[in-house]
Amino acid sequence: MPKDTRTRYQGVYARHQQRCRTKEGGRCNCKPSYYGIAYDRARRKHVGTRRHPTTEAARNARADLQARLDRGETPATRGVRLTEAREQFVKAAREGRALNKHGRRYKRKAIDLIEGRLKHDVEPRLGRRRIGDIRRGEVQAIVDDLTPVASGSSVRGVVNSLRALYTWAEDRDLVSHNPAARVKLPAMNATPIERVATPAEFARLLAALGTVDALA
Repeated sequence: MPKDTRTRYQGVYARHQQRCRTKEGGRCNCKPSYYGIAYDRARRKHVGTRRHPTTEAARNARADLQARLDRGETPATRGVRLTEAREQFVKAAREGRALNKHGRRYKRKAIDLIEGRLKHDVEPRLGRRRIGDIRRGEVQAIVDDLTPVASGSSVRGVVNSLRALYTWAEDRDLVSHNPAARVKLPAMNATPIERVATPAEFARLLAALGTVDALA
């Protein structure tokens, strides 16, 4: 793993390259990048800036980040991780601060559906990713995998839930794009393909039939 070391500036760190001698306790022999760490009092956690080529750039980024946090603003970097964004969005929707596309409060059932779809169908694959790093191709891959086993309306429900989350995040400068905006979706009346039993499942079915015959 690359090693991070303190610089002489408060809250500014150097990220050394994998081959750097600092990993073994030696003197730096690489060209590190630099980033800043600021404290978010509202969330009681430290938040990092992006990495920069110079300490001066990292110092400026840290100062800007700390100022925004002190004003109660969410930093517009790569954003929070998807799971955390979903938690914030659902909480805001339940409190009436996040509104639907018609500018109205979400109904409780709609919020439950959105939360369930994101937790069940999206987060197992993308939950740990930062929302600013997720791309349209990754969302399309989820759609492609769901289409053979779920109805068209169910697949659309998953994507619409993700779109709602990203619309909320865009409006608050958490991200600058919506990876669910232009994915290719199945028709509403598309039906899932009937799944064929695997050889192991088929063997268990035959064994169960044999047991029934023996008892008859």
